[in-house]
Amino acid sequence: MSKIKQAAVAGFTLVELVIVVLILGILAAIALPKMINMKDEAGAAAVAALAGNVAGASYTNMAAKMVGNPAGVALNSTATCSVAALAPLMNGGIFPAEFSVQAAPGGEDCSKPAVITVNCSFMHVASGKSSTSAITCAR
Repeated sequence: MSKIKQAAVAGFTLVELVIVVLILGILAAIALPKMINMKDEAGAAAVAALAGNVAGASYTNMAAKMVGNPAGVALNSTATCSVAALAPLMNGGIFPAEFSVQAAPGGEDCSKPAVITVNCSFMHVASGKSSTSAITCAR
């Protein structure tokens, strides 16, 4: 008979369930604002990564052009900071659609022989975050 009484008593009381729900609500209230801010941080990190990758690729490309590697791409025009000019440096020749690029304000272009690098401004379209990076000219 005692086993039957124990089975009937097993379970959670209403107070215990309310306390658990309350604790989960407090944790959600603390965590949610932090997660919302992560979206902006992710956009900033994505654009900074792209800018750094393109800068590294442009430097490698310039070295390839200097040693006569036929895979090197010429970066020597006034439109160096454009998707069309930088796409060949990307893996597969495709510039990610969620980013845009333009010349940084007051920047030079690669059409002038004395210019070695130009500053390009990259922007993550969805978040509006931007980053500037030096692109190495290749003649």
